[in-house]
Amino acid sequence: MFRIGPPSDEPSHDGSPAPGNPDAFHLTSPAAIHLCPCCHQPRLQLIDTLREDSGVMRMLIRCPDCDWVHEGQFLPAQVFALADRNDEAADEMLAAMMLLQRQQDNDLIDRLLSEGR
Repeated sequence: MFRIGPPSDEPSHDGSPAPGNPDAFHLTSPAAIHLCPCCHQPRLQLIDTLREDSGVMRMLIRCPDCDWVHEGQFLPAQVFALADRNDEAADEMLAAMMLLQRQQDNDLIDRLLSEGR
């Protein structure tokens, strides 16, 4: 079912996922935080966060494509970058759904007009 990597003891400042080992999840930059180290899809989701006394944030992230899950300590900038990316993805999905609905409405109108109604 879920593969849960061990929580990191330090913020993920550097390094990258070891090839073939998604449990060794570390980030090189906040920009890469939405990429799953297991299936490489750009859809990691922020599940939960908790700010710790040290200033870092404990975050639980999950990939909806391969069910990879990871809990670890991250810098606030990384958490905000993932939250921003998730917001952008939600906006993109909403725009795509609205476009599809508009196309379906236009198809229905065209069909009704061609039938003479």
